[in-house]
Amino acid sequence: MTGTVARRLILRGRPLRSVATDSGLYDQPHLVRHFKRILGVGPAAFARETGAALAASRPMTSYVGRTLPA
Repeated sequence: MTGTVARRLILRGRPLRSVATDSGLYDQPHLVRHFKRILGVGPAAFARETGAALAASRPMTSYVGRTLPA
């Protein structure tokens, strides 16, 4: 079930950090290990291969934690 939720969230363009916690995993590295073990490919590669929008998973932040405009 965790994999199904994670795949759906990635396909919706959710940030990988959020996908990990929202799908019941501990953190993003756990998500990456889970994806590679189950699907044979990491979540970023899965998103690229399926055409998911990954722009939201790489926000540019300043050193004080504010999001900078794209």
